[in-house]
Amino acid sequence: NRSRVIARVDCDRSLFDKDDISFVDSSINFLIGKTARQVSDWSHSFRSWKTLNHRNKIPYESVLLDDEAPTEEDILQTAKLENKYGWLK
Repeated sequence: NRSRVIARVDCDRSLFDKDDISFVDSSINFLIGKTARQVSDWSHSFRSWKTLNHRNKIPYESVLLDDEAPTEEDILQTAKLENKYGWLK
């Protein structure tokens, strides 16, 4: 059983820049043809979802978390910032 959301009015595209429109278009293209189960499984594969307890709110900023392991460069940069700002003192 499928349902489709149809807007009752056109959106005001002047409120968005070309990067916003491009992001939405690519998101739609990524999701086309996927079932709700596939989208749910995909969205629940992110670190932000995996690290929270069931039904906790996911902070918006968690979108910035990377699911990839840190590179050697990432680790060195973090160490430099830690020394500069004294984060672990």
